[in-house]
Amino acid sequence: MNRKNYLYSSGEFAKLTGVNKRTLHYYNEIGLFRPEIIGENGYHYYTCFQFTELELILTLRKIGLSIDEIKDYSSRPSDESFTEMMTKKKKLIDESIEQLLSAQAFLEQKAERLKIGMYSQHGTIERCTLHAAREKDHLLIPYFGRIRRRRFFHRRGVLSPPEKIISSL
Repeated sequence: MNRKNYLYSSGEFAKLTGVNKRTLHYYNEIGLFRPEIIGENGYHYYTCFQFTELELILTLRKIGLSIDEIKDYSSRPSDESFTEMMTKKKKLIDESIEQLLSAQAFLEQKAERLKIGMYSQHGTIERCTLHAAREKDHLLIPYFGRIRRRRFFHRRGVLSPPEKIISSL
């Protein structure tokens, strides 16, 4: 079999794999993914057998592993180390999803409160349901202009229960 039939230049290999040629050179510099042959002219040549190795690296990068983590795994690949690495990454992803969902719920609650405040009319009392409360739990919220609101709560104390505030209206 002719050697040139299964060798690809770095440009050809980059096109076939969808990776930037500079990325291939960078991976070579850091020792993560080396060309099979470096010619006398300095050109890098890759074989068809290296497609799967690069695909594994790209997959691990896509799920968020650092280059150092990939190098560690590549230096001693095993089913156990791969399973352990994937379990840790899945746990981190699950925690990130939980944090993002919590942040999303917080922002939705703040947006809803802002919307209520924006559409309230001066001098009116509105009924609103708190999301954390049961459906039957409602508060009557007085709306005042910014200055009058400060005086209202300052006179009655910020920590006054809602019944006292509402009954003193």
